[in-house]
Amino acid sequence: MKGELGTLEALFVNAGIARTMPFESTTEEVYDELFAINVKGAYFTVQKLAPLLSTGAGVVLTTSIANVIGMLEASVYAAGKAALRSMARSLSRELLPCGIRVNAVSPGPIDTGTLEKTMTEEAAEQFKAQRVAENPMQRRDRQGGRIPRLRCHLHDRRRVRRGRRCHPALILSYLVAMPRKL
Repeated sequence: MKGELGTLEALFVNAGIARTMPFESTTEEVYDELFAINVKGAYFTVQKLAPLLSTGAGVVLTTSIANVIGMLEASVYAAGKAALRSMARSLSRELLPCGIRVNAVSPGPIDTGTLEKTMTEEAAEQFKAQRVAENPMQRRDRQGGRIPRLRCHLHDRRRVRRGRRCHPALILSYLVAMPRKL
């Protein structure tokens, strides 16, 4: 893979899905799906791409404010996002000898347009309103709204914030791996 991609300076891991349902209705299938995509997917993305990361490279995992606020009907989603927060801390220790920084960002609600694909428009608007009401900033961001803040975690080698959570409201709707310019 290194021959195809070369060396990477930055890796932003942001793939994930959300499912909301009452605790008593959550099935093993839903639990397994959420953890497979949100946790296992992130873990193995970093593991497979770590050999391509250059000294001083940055890795950012997207968690969610859900990992600390106790969202109603989102216990499995929140647990997976808390796992990512913990993963960032552990991977920062493991990748430190390679000179690779690992951080996690915990944005609030982001309007990515995916809710409307899984529920009625009215239900999606109600869900969004509830998430905004639970958010201390009382807002939701649009997809890609605060991406410039992310650059400091990926590229600024002067920062020593390994394994810490950040709460800027920023997001991309895909995984980004930026090749190093040769």
